[in-house]
Order: sequence, then C-alpha cells, then structure tokens
Amino acid sequence: MKKRSQFPSNRRGSRRRRSKAEVIRRKVAEKLPSMLSAALEAYDRILSTPMPEEPKAQGAQLAAAKTALSHLENLLNLADGLPDDDGDDDGNDTALDGLISAAREAVGSLDTERG
Repeated sequence: MKKRSQFPSNRRGSRRRRSKAEVIRRKVAEKLPSMLSAALEAYDRILSTPMPEEPKAQGAQLAAAKTALSHLENLLNLADGLPDDDGDDDGNDTALDGLISAAREAVGSLDTERG
C-alpha cells in the first residue's frame, strides 16, 4: 500500500501559480521599456538641474540622483530575469536594448564615482 503524503498534492494549483507568475512576467516585460524610460528621464532631469549652493539642498539632490540610479539598477535586475526574446522582431527589442544600455551606463557612472 502506498503511503500518502501528509501534504496532499495539488497539481492544478501549481499550474495556476505558474501561469499567474507567467502573466506577471509578461506584464512586467510589457511595462519595462516605459519604466526604464521614466527612470532615465528622472535621472537626467536631476542631473540637468544646477547644483544648489546650500549644503542641505546639495545633499538632497545627490540623494535623489542615487535613488534614481538604485531604481534603474532594480529595473535592470528585472530585465535580466525576464526571457530574452518574445518571438517578435518588431523593433521594440532594439529600443529596449538601447534603454537598457543607457541605464547600465548611468549606473556604471555612479560606480566609477564611488571608486
């Protein structure tokens, strides 16, 4: 006689979880280009603002720039975890690749400033 597990198997539930995760991955992949673009624009806006003379304001501006770069790093980590190709060759992949490389350059510039 086969011993039953203490925890019943719910194969249907695990398929649902995988499909829900896949739906979430697709939604993130769809929104990633606009999220990266917005984060890069915010970072550029912060950098294009003249540095204030007051030390507190300078600190606030630098903190905002670091926060924008942290957000870019998180988005890049998301991009690394997503599938590379959606099967379409509609030019969106090239635009996304450009956004990702621009974000990596921005994050790399912070790393060289730290070192």
